[in-house]
Amino acid sequence: IEAVNRLENPNVKVVIAGNASDSDIKKYTNMIRNKELFDLRFGFVKNEDIATYFVNSDFLVLPYESATQSGPSLIAINYGLPIIASDIPAFKQHIANGINGFLFKNNSIDSLSELIGKVSKLKRDEISSLKVRQIEYKKRYIVDNDIVLRFVEFLKTI
Repeated sequence: IEAVNRLENPNVKVVIAGNASDSDIKKYTNMIRNKELFDLRFGFVKNEDIATYFVNSDFLVLPYESATQSGPSLIAINYGLPIIASDIPAFKQHIANGINGFLFKNNSIDSLSELIGKVSKLKRDEISSLKVRQIEYKKRYIVDNDIVLRFVEFLKTI
């Protein structure tokens, strides 16, 4: 929220979806300076609604300070959605900066704000290219991590 607040002439629409406590909802709502830029959807996200969020978005933003894994990032990869995330190891292993998403300096609102400003100026075909490369990454990731395929390849070498 703060990263978007810092943008001059923002050309973004930020959807914030998911569960939050009443105190967090109040805190986040009070942080927002330009309410027109935000679509707040606090509450449990039903399984049948997940695809809609990912298909109708240009990016998933994950400003995590730390993580060992991220379910939302894997869902984004599944839907071919480029990711904007902090440059922590959990994301660096899946995001090739500028190829299938973007990384910003961890714990730096300035870095995230600068990146969102840059990404908001991308043309539709540039975003489409990122999405295509994310789908290509997904295909490689599945093959590289499919234990059955690896076992079959191993057996072929024997």
